[in-house]
Amino acid sequence: MGNGKWEKANPIPPDRSNWGTVPALMEQSLTTQREIVEQAAKQASDRADPVARKLGLLYASGMDEAAIEAAGTQPIRPQLSAIAALSSAEDVASYIMQRHAEGDAQVFKFSAQSDLHDASLQIAFADEGGLALPSKDYYSAPDYAAVRTAYLAYIAKSLELAGSSADEAKTQAKDVLALETRLASASLAPVDQRNPKNMYHFVSVAEADKATPHFSWTKFLATQDVEVGKGFSLSQPRFFAAFDRELATAPIAQWRAYLSFHAIDAASMQLSKAFVDNNFAFYGKALSGQPQQQPR
Repeated sequence: MGNGKWEKANPIPPDRSNWGTVPALMEQSLTTQREIVEQAAKQASDRADPVARKLGLLYASGMDEAAIEAAGTQPIRPQLSAIAALSSAEDVASYIMQRHAEGDAQVFKFSAQSDLHDASLQIAFADEGGLALPSKDYYSAPDYAAVRTAYLAYIAKSLELAGSSADEAKTQAKDVLALETRLASASLAPVDQRNPKNMYHFVSVAEADKATPHFSWTKFLATQDVEVGKGFSLSQPRFFAAFDRELATAPIAQWRAYLSFHAIDAASMQLSKAFVDNNFAFYGKALSGQPQQQPR
């Protein structure tokens, strides 16, 4: 191999699942960035440079392990309380819309991209999402049975750390995995995502509303404060039909479990050590084969 000499001299670090020239350059960049923010943190009391002060305070807050441990789940408690109050499909839809407006893409992704039929235009794209595992095959293929078992345990532990009893967490974890599995069955496999025709389905807002009668795109766009002109790409119709069906038929308790877990999962690396360790045990070790956790 042409890179054999380099690879022998640069083994995969124990806190990485892969390594190469690009990750090595990224690590150098992160080291430089850390030096900058550490210096800013030392000067955080200096109000002469407000940008540096903000950077310093942000970095210091992320490194204050004592405060992070003391806070426990308080940083996500308002979100979990909002989820616990959901009592109807309309509530679930409204919650998803609001989270998108706050920059937290729940269930699907929404972004601006070049129009695949006219690269001079930027249009809105709604794309399938909502899965924590890498692709749809992980939810059904026999080869990934061990990953699913580890994922189920991770979901349950996450919910338990956030306050559910052990028995409740196990039941909720099964609900989460079942809902994700149904969404996965309507999702595209990675090979199908390589075909641009599968990633573009332009519709008017009225057509989108008709396609998902239990999720109003008119309301969603208003919540995002977005104007889409003639329309946008509802990119994977089969997925969004499945999403709409789940809104109409899945028990609200199942949606609460799913949304609670994803709130915890998204925040876990910024929460206390128990959450960080739980995240690493699944995503680092079980899913990626990474033997050692990276330092905060």
